[in-house]
Amino acid sequence: MNLSTLHKTSGWSFIAGASLLVVYSVAFFACLPMASMGDNFAALVSDPDWLWIVSSAFFGLLLMLPGYTAIYSVTFRSGGWAGLTGYVLIVFANLLQMCKVTWEIFIYPILAHGSNTTFLLSDRVIKNDPGVGVFRWIASLSILVGIILFCRMVARSGHFGKAGAWGMAGGAILYGIGPLLSVSVAIGGIVLFAAGAMCLAGCLIRNASSSGIS
Repeated sequence: MNLSTLHKTSGWSFIAGASLLVVYSVAFFACLPMASMGDNFAALVSDPDWLWIVSSAFFGLLLMLPGYTAIYSVTFRSGGWAGLTGYVLIVFANLLQMCKVTWEIFIYPILAHGSNTTFLLSDRVIKNDPGVGVFRWIASLSILVGIILFCRMVARSGHFGKAGAWGMAGGAILYGIGPLLSVSVAIGGIVLFAAGAMCLAGCLIRNASSSGIS
């Protein structure tokens, strides 16, 4: 497989991953009993739609990884240490998010259906654990710093449109602060992030056949 084909494949993978994240964000709030979110999280996890919804997030994050690497391979010369740091942090953040979603796929349903373990979810024992709190903060900071540095590198490279790069950055920030404001803000953040990602992926696919990156 040559570099051009690899970039095209990574671009389509990026688009597929971003699309799955949109499916996840919309379906999570549209298909699950959100009234249980605050006082009975176990009921949310026990919903028949839970598994496919959180699985879509896992595969969305997984499919975006090749895209980040392909985009970095095009822009690294102008990115410097800040660009490299952004790339490493955004990949690291993606991996941490995948770890978190793995709990939601494999561990949370077991806890939700066990008579002696339901309280771990309903009483937010796991969420309020200090170690889990540190994990979430590291993941959030990695996303915030990583996406800003990465998108700054992409916007300044000249290979991709600035709108796509800053759309991704703005969407990630909105998603991060969304839960503090409203559900619609969080959903809007994911949609904006995905739209920006698709713009970058489109540029990656179109430019893959040019001599500059092939």
